[in-house]
Amino acid sequence: MRNAALSIFALSAMASAETATLRVISNAAAPGGLVPVELQLSTPDIVGGFEFVVDAGDWVVESVSYDGVIFENTTWEGFDASPGAQCWVSAFCVLPQDQIFGGDLPIIHVNVRVPADAEPLSTQPITLVNEMVTDYAFTFFDVTVESGELAVTSDTICNEDVDGDGQVGFLDLIAVLTDWGSCPGCSADTDGNGSVDNGDLIRVLASWGGC
Repeated sequence: MRNAALSIFALSAMASAETATLRVISNAAAPGGLVPVELQLSTPDIVGGFEFVVDAGDWVVESVSYDGVIFENTTWEGFDASPGAQCWVSAFCVLPQDQIFGGDLPIIHVNVRVPADAEPLSTQPITLVNEMVTDYAFTFFDVTVESGELAVTSDTICNEDVDGDGQVGFLDLIAVLTDWGSCPGCSADTDGNGSVDNGDLIRVLASWGGC
């Protein structure tokens, strides 16, 4: 799929005419935590497609959530190479041209795992490289990247403690069942795959008790 996507860019001989900005929104998490990092795209014109590599150093992008504005009103998603520290993401022609216009658009979240042995109060840069953005005529934008970072907090975290009361128990189980289905970024999505499903249920049951 990646080669096919790249070939679309290769076939376009049109010169860059306008500037787009890809932006990483900084966030924070405790050692062992899974945190959604929002990526935004700012363009003066309609977005036809984008492609880039998320470089999280030696940390891991466990999954990608296609939950931004340009993916509304469609079940179509892009392609990605998660999990991985260098996660490639690609999406093209996601919606009809009259539905998306220029502006500051949240496009996706990349769900990054903070290592359990990460040093508290340290930071990890999250950068985007090999970036390409086009409009619907497959005209390239000149792309500026604003990198972000993940800060490591001083507290440990237990994702399975959905309600944050220090215990994994009945209330956490109810939260998982209540939020069942697509739910990117919600606390019941304990494994950060963008939905609450059997994997989250199993994690909560396996962590039952003090957390």
